[in-house]
Amino acid sequence: MTILSAEALLAKRDSTTTTGFPEEVVPIPGLGEVRVRGLSRFEAMHVQGLPNAIAREIETVSLAMVEPAMTTAQVKEWMKTGGAGEFEPVSQKIQKLSGMDKGAAKQAYRDFEVDPGSEFRVLPGAEAVDDGGAVTDPAE
Repeated sequence: MTILSAEALLAKRDSTTTTGFPEEVVPIPGLGEVRVRGLSRFEAMHVQGLPNAIAREIETVSLAMVEPAMTTAQVKEWMKTGGAGEFEPVSQKIQKLSGMDKGAAKQAYRDFEVDPGSEFRVLPGAEAVDDGGAVTDPAE
């Protein structure tokens, strides 16, 4: 495996989008569509440090709205004037694109429960195969 350069780590990840992050269009029933993107790790950590759920959601949506771009004041006003049914799908899509949806943590836990050693197994060589069985200590 190749060691990455700083330039490679700082490069835009998704060359198919203008933001460099995964983007998707979200339909808003009865109104139309918006385009959102996933948050960067820095943005996600910033949002998590905000004092309450309302502030976190306003900031998250403001950062992630691509079309139309919206300020935090505009997102707050949308939260007040729009129904939860039009806002929630947008918020959920942003969480999913950012890898922060509730299902992501639960799925990782389920995967670990099914096979707790799977991510720690080391194969001895190219000709070896992993039978999926338990790893035992030969000193036992």
